[in-house]
Amino acid sequence: MKLGDNLATWNAACIAVVVAIVGVIVFDRVAPKPRLKDTITKLDKSRRELMQKTAAGKLKLETATKGVEQYTWQKPVTEVGPAVLDKINLSAMEKGVKVTTFRPQRVQAADPLKVAEFTVSIQGQFLQVVAFVNSLEAPESKLVVSSAQISSTDAATSLTSASIGLMAFVKEPEAAKPAEGVNNGKA
Repeated sequence: MKLGDNLATWNAACIAVVVAIVGVIVFDRVAPKPRLKDTITKLDKSRRELMQKTAAGKLKLETATKGVEQYTWQKPVTEVGPAVLDKINLSAMEKGVKVTTFRPQRVQAADPLKVAEFTVSIQGQFLQVVAFVNSLEAPESKLVVSSAQISSTDAATSLTSASIGLMAFVKEPEAAKPAEGVNNGKA
């Protein structure tokens, strides 16, 4: 058989096309088809799982936010320094130590919080100084002791002086922050 423009070639081509069409029809009938109902069920299940994971994530975020809020100062950063000084003076009186210096440091931004740092120098008996530092580390003080240097001032007694670095994490109320795009009365 010689291929070319003859009747045998055209017959072979037509038979091949018919076999291909029959093969497609048979495949269409025999091969499993995805059912729309199964697809919708799977998508609904996936959506429900995602909604559950999202709800669990929101709950975790809310819990973590509440945990952070109990350790942060919820006031304008300008009011934190005097409040910290009051807290330190009160704790110093309770523990029997004397505050010799209180130095606010530069406030640093740690978005969305601000970090107010302070240096405090105190004098007192060693055990009282340690108790004072421990009282500052208590969660209700909302302060973090970043450093503490204790040195002896009198060899004959247990009189010591201490320099303590403190940090206060501040989340300013929304009303205290200037609104973006507002010039606050400036031209």
